[in-house]
Amino acid sequence: MDMQLHTKESFSQIKSSHETIRRLPPEGVQVLREVFENGLTHPKKHERQFLLKRIHALGITWYNDEKMKAWFVHNRKKQGISAATTTFPEDRLKLTLKIPGLKLDTAAAAAEPSSALSVDTPQNSSGTAYYKHRHGKARLTQYPSIKLSAVPQLHILADSTQNPSAKVVETWAELLKASPHDVDRWVKDHKSKSVPGASVTAATSLSGSSEPARASEQPNDSDSEDELLMMGSSLSQSQVEQMQSGIALPGRPVPQIPPRDQLLLAIHNATSDTSDHVSSPETASQFASLFTPYGTMMERLVQDIKTGKLESEGWNFNPNIVQT
Repeated sequence: MDMQLHTKESFSQIKSSHETIRRLPPEGVQVLREVFENGLTHPKKHERQFLLKRIHALGITWYNDEKMKAWFVHNRKKQGISAATTTFPEDRLKLTLKIPGLKLDTAAAAAEPSSALSVDTPQNSSGTAYYKHRHGKARLTQYPSIKLSAVPQLHILADSTQNPSAKVVETWAELLKASPHDVDRWVKDHKSKSVPGASVTAATSLSGSSEPARASEQPNDSDSEDELLMMGSSLSQSQVEQMQSGIALPGRPVPQIPPRDQLLLAIHNATSDTSDHVSSPETASQFASLFTPYGTMMERLVQDIKTGKLESEGWNFNPNIVQT
């Protein structure tokens, strides 16, 4: 009998000593105390798992879910809390990334629920927002698949075609690596804004007002979508051809068109040409006459590949594949 009592007392002492050693250190208590005081008194399983990860990251890897539940039960009783009406503060599980730029509307921000990742949208000088793709390519906000660098080519294509068909728009979209839906909307918006712009230009030129002169003196450093849509709307077909040939227009710099875009424009002009011409040669002389300019272009292309000129301009041609 005495032996049994002695054994029980020894076991109690060992258990008590073990529990004392395994008491949650102050840094772990601070993690739990922080969320408890912020309203998390009845954590759910996924919330406890999140807290366990924080505690384990402190090196307290022996602490488990059962001990945490006991801690919360003890502190709820201590504070006299019984009803499970509190939830985990959502902001603690979410990452907020702030980038200097557009100031959010406070009323809209209050009405809109918080998200896991909030980013301030950058603005250009005119106030129109655009955003950068994850690869660093600036894109239009209203037409997300259209790159900012593709807008000048779209101007030329849209201005040189009065009513582009759906097939033509799809071809443009494929070559510009954009969605046909965005390209179609951009072209329609561009054409709808081009007409009012032309009438305003004509009216101001007839009235002789000095307002247009003052407006023209302002530096054009804006990348807004409205200005990009209107840019080039007053250019004629001959002016477009001058831009393609590299001849400068009075008071307007000539944009540098890369070889890929020159090819795009050449394909477009060839497929959209409505002038009367022989669609297919009927004799050998007609074929030779029609093929002569293309043969010259092919010879020039082969020569440029051999000399490495195209490769220096960004074309990935291997001179070794050209056979004489």
